[in-house]
Amino acid sequence: MSTNFPTREVTKILIYEVSLIEQREWFAELLGINPARRKQLGNNFNTGNISGEQYFFDLLSAWVQRLGRDANITKFCGILEGAEFKHAAEMVKTMADALRRVDDLSRHAARVPHLSKPFVGRTQKKKELISNKTVTNGCIIYGPDGIGKTQFVLKTFEEEGISCHFLNGESITNLRASLEMYARELNCNIKKGGREKSLTRLFKSVCDRKNGTKLVTVIDGLNGNDDELTEVINNFSQHCPRVNHFFVITTRNTNLHFNNESTRFWSYLELPVFTNEEADQFVKTILADENAHDIRELNEELGNYPNLINQAVWKIEHTKYTKRGLYSIRNFLTYYLKIKKTLEEINVPISTIMQVVIYQLFNFENPDKGLAAPILELLAFVKADGIRLTDLKTISHYWQGIDVSRVEESIGWLNKYSCISDYTDSGSSDRIISINPSLQDVVKLCLRKLYPEENMEALRLKHFFDKLPLNFIETSQPSRLAQLAGIWQIFSKAYLTTYHIPHEMAKHIHDRYEKLGLFSSAESFIFDQLDKFIDILGNDDLGTLAIRKICGIAKRNVAKFPVAETLFREVLDQERRQLVENVPETLDIEHWIVSMLWRQKKREQAETEIKDLIERCKAAEMQSSRLLLLCAVVLVVVVAVTEGQVGSTGCSRRWAPAEWCWRYCSGSSGSWCYTGKQGPCETASCTGGSCSGISCQGTAAECVGHC
Repeated sequence: MSTNFPTREVTKILIYEVSLIEQREWFAELLGINPARRKQLGNNFNTGNISGEQYFFDLLSAWVQRLGRDANITKFCGILEGAEFKHAAEMVKTMADALRRVDDLSRHAARVPHLSKPFVGRTQKKKELISNKTVTNGCIIYGPDGIGKTQFVLKTFEEEGISCHFLNGESITNLRASLEMYARELNCNIKKGGREKSLTRLFKSVCDRKNGTKLVTVIDGLNGNDDELTEVINNFSQHCPRVNHFFVITTRNTNLHFNNESTRFWSYLELPVFTNEEADQFVKTILADENAHDIRELNEELGNYPNLINQAVWKIEHTKYTKRGLYSIRNFLTYYLKIKKTLEEINVPISTIMQVVIYQLFNFENPDKGLAAPILELLAFVKADGIRLTDLKTISHYWQGIDVSRVEESIGWLNKYSCISDYTDSGSSDRIISINPSLQDVVKLCLRKLYPEENMEALRLKHFFDKLPLNFIETSQPSRLAQLAGIWQIFSKAYLTTYHIPHEMAKHIHDRYEKLGLFSSAESFIFDQLDKFIDILGNDDLGTLAIRKICGIAKRNVAKFPVAETLFREVLDQERRQLVENVPETLDIEHWIVSMLWRQKKREQAETEIKDLIERCKAAEMQSSRLLLLCAVVLVVVVAVTEGQVGSTGCSRRWAPAEWCWRYCSGSSGSWCYTGKQGPCETASCTGGSCSGISCQGTAAECVGHC
């Protein structure tokens, strides 16, 4: 029986209520959980088999399962209030109200960023944003990374009950993905004539569907210098009604401007760091027992950055609880300053230092044995726009031997400290885990720099691909395959020479893309690999030649035959300079070249070259090889098209190599009879389009019936 009770979100509140944790057994009884289940959960928690978060999650899940559709926030808060857990009840009500508002804010846009529970200050800035909405039709909010621009927009509109939808402005790809998701929710057609609509046309169709509604569009994280992306957003604003549509853009660029002032009036709102008073008030709200001197020192070290302070105080608060009060701002600062000193030589910003501290504390102080740290490390190498939770679980099995059953628990930790975003894709109902690209860079930096004895980034990636079985790639569906391809691209780019990486992994990924029918993805991936191999190993390396050959096959598969022929000939020229003539490698490339000649309708040239190639294969004593059979098939096809009539034979073309024969029977696609070491062509005949007079029984293994 399905229910909409927010079990996960409520759990995150309960674990911070000390009185509730101390009286957890009584609370379990109040929820009506049967004694056997209460005892089982209590024993698991007391012995350390499950965390406090898992205990409350399982407890709530049992309560929800018992009540089914009757399990709701009102009933649950009634239990809390009846037991005098009034603070917990108030927090749950506030959370539920926020969830309802966020759902209303973006019912048609699943990628709303995570809204942090604590938020103070910015009162005057909130008023300015709301005022701008009434007197202008666009606002550009700018400020440095880590200042809290996204959280500010979320909180302001949430408090005002203003409907809005978020689009990801980090890149053209992310913008399209978030816009298409929104369009699908509104049942807009995202294609026109079988092809994807332009972004402007797609955005306009969304606006048309919401005609009559006052819209607020937030384009979040427009930080790059991509002229194409800026032009697309400029077109968005020009094609939308000025009266009913308000644009908000968040950016770190202080000089972002658009050239459509005649159709849209833009206002600018700078979001600075906290004042000393705001920063200190924020920390005091959560860490009430800390002294003012330590609070000020913490905020000074963090530059009064709201998001960094938020991460720090929640880490301090949680560690203080798990260590039963034996942790403070002073402990946190000691570790922070140690990391800061380590990183001073590479001159990183304080936002990076703070993220490194959080990451390191996961490793050394997380009560759940640092499980979140390896998950965060893996997320540093996946695609920044998100990975399906199901894919994360299956991939994580090969990353440091992660316990797959605890991945979701780790995601909860990472979400709590604003390391990641966790949302549901409304189109597929899949949970998507995404991570900020800057945090990915931080984690990679830690792996490379913080362990002087080893480059842990290189080791992590090498061990991952050493463990990864071939059938894992061969059974991957598109989403998982794209993640594996991305991780491999990072590895091959950085460590191609360090570990003498073979080309076989790239071939397996390329082949899987093709088997799935994703020929464009296969082509894009393998050409990216070719660029890396050329840049690092050079044109003459055998690995580079192998990748170039796969590129030729990729071009063949998208019907770009002249380009494929050129690539194959480049490989052949290089191989002839490095290898002796008529070895399997060069002969195989020649077979591909002939195939491309035939595809380009150069049939006479193709026939001449394939006959010569077969003779050279025979001379090299390769009669029983797969290559010779492939050459024979190519010749059959060439001759079939050239003869063009039923009943013609290879012999009639005056080419009948000893001990090999075939007869063409019907259809241009070829119904051909082959023999191995058998009699002359004339013994075979065609009857009704099928072959007779040729049998493979008792003949050599290379004999096949027909194609």
